[in-house]
Amino acid sequence: MAFLVLLLLLLNFVFNATNAQSTSSIIKPGSSLSPINNSYLLSPSGQFAFGFYRYKNGYSVGIWFENIQQKTVVWTANRDASPFPTDVTLVLTTEGTLIVRPKQGQDVLIADTSSDNVSRLATSASMLDSGNFVLLNSSGGIVWKSFDFPTDTILPGQRLAVTGKLVSSVAESDHGSGKFLILMQSDGNLVQYPVEAGMERGAAYWATNTFNAESLTLDGNGHLYLLNDTGFNIKSINTNHVNASGKSVYRATIDTDGIFRLYSHSSNPFDDWYTEWSSSNYRCDPLGLCGENSYCVMMDGEPVCQCPPHFDFINEKRMELGCRKNYSLVACDKRNDRTFDFLEVNDVSWKDDAYSSLSSMTKNSCRAECYRDCRCEAVVIENESCKMMKLPLRFGRRVLSGQLVTAFLIGGELAGVGTRKKRRKLRLDMLIICIAMACLTLGFLVVATIGVRKYRAHVRKYNRVLRLANEVEKLVQDEFVEKSKLEKMVKVGLWCTQDEASSRPSMKRVILMLEGTINIPDPPLLSSFVSYP
Repeated sequence: MAFLVLLLLLLNFVFNATNAQSTSSIIKPGSSLSPINNSYLLSPSGQFAFGFYRYKNGYSVGIWFENIQQKTVVWTANRDASPFPTDVTLVLTTEGTLIVRPKQGQDVLIADTSSDNVSRLATSASMLDSGNFVLLNSSGGIVWKSFDFPTDTILPGQRLAVTGKLVSSVAESDHGSGKFLILMQSDGNLVQYPVEAGMERGAAYWATNTFNAESLTLDGNGHLYLLNDTGFNIKSINTNHVNASGKSVYRATIDTDGIFRLYSHSSNPFDDWYTEWSSSNYRCDPLGLCGENSYCVMMDGEPVCQCPPHFDFINEKRMELGCRKNYSLVACDKRNDRTFDFLEVNDVSWKDDAYSSLSSMTKNSCRAECYRDCRCEAVVIENESCKMMKLPLRFGRRVLSGQLVTAFLIGGELAGVGTRKKRRKLRLDMLIICIAMACLTLGFLVVATIGVRKYRAHVRKYNRVLRLANEVEKLVQDEFVEKSKLEKMVKVGLWCTQDEASSRPSMKRVILMLEGTINIPDPPLLSSFVSYP
């Protein structure tokens, strides 16, 4: 008998707990959420939450994974609006609209189902275990769902239908609309673009190259694929998909860097998200990662924006905003060989915005055509193709072609110096060879020099070079050479002669130093010179 009583008490506890949990995932007219008290709803399993979350200097309304320590927001309402203050409430009105109501001012609409059709009128709202927040009618039918209005993420069971899109966030801490989007086009192709270009020709940087897809789908096993209008799988996107055990949840997100990634997370709430698949492994692929007149290069595994020669960053603290020229072109009718010159950047591709394209052209003839054309400010030369461009150039990124050259037409006083210098200038490739030979020669001398007398003699030579590094004009005497470039070459040569092999730069780094892509620090004294005075 005692056992029966205990069993009844246990069943009553389970029922009450279940009932309490279900009501905690539902909003009805008259109930409300606020940022301070009762701020969010949980799905029945506790996997997802809907409500107010801390954002910038206030609060936003959204959906996030609640049982993962690394808080991950998957949907935000009115993502580009200002954060809410603390004195607001989220309510479902009797008219079927979900709103945020401030103490003063106008209501902010979150979802609207108001209609003359009673069957379309929402009478409750619920947070489901799928991550879908829904509004329900009196019969329990769904009349509105967050799955139909994605921001930057889709979840298992969610489809991105034709004309649907995901837009990246500005940053990890800023959920506003960012620079990149992925679009399920009406022609059946799933494509990634920079937002500023829309569907502009030549602006896509990734696509599935399909023509009859109707939706992008992610299932509960982490399989990302495209369906046609009959529901048939016509293309698996993550072709190496494996239904891995121990994986609890998945999400597909277009990240702030413009790459579309599929993530998984284990059942351990303290684990990190794991990347199962990504649309690109080269992080400079997304067009528009760097602003106008700048280009993306990889440095230590991270994408970095660079300016061409004689261009400066618009904002040194926000290099992704792009670059502007630090020179001005003189009037076209005043062009001559003293006022104009070309400066080159190798292996950088740009958006093809050429106003004129010529074929069967050498580099010199292409530059000559630009010189004669008053509209021309830069030329892109590849093989025998010559594309004449006006500034600003867009969507620059480093490519490993070996055949691509961008020549910028530089004008004014700056170009005059370059033109005079052109009379006796040495070609960059010859300079690199000479410096490499100098590095080998000086390195041989260091190894071959044994004994105090020879060390002292070498120290005197080294000190003389150091002094000349500060008076580089003495190295060239009556030949005109740009001082900054010669100082750069001397510093690189001194770095190449360091005793410790780990201190010597690689040939790739030497080239980057000479190009001006990276800064050249002052070289230290050779350790052997310090040890033997």
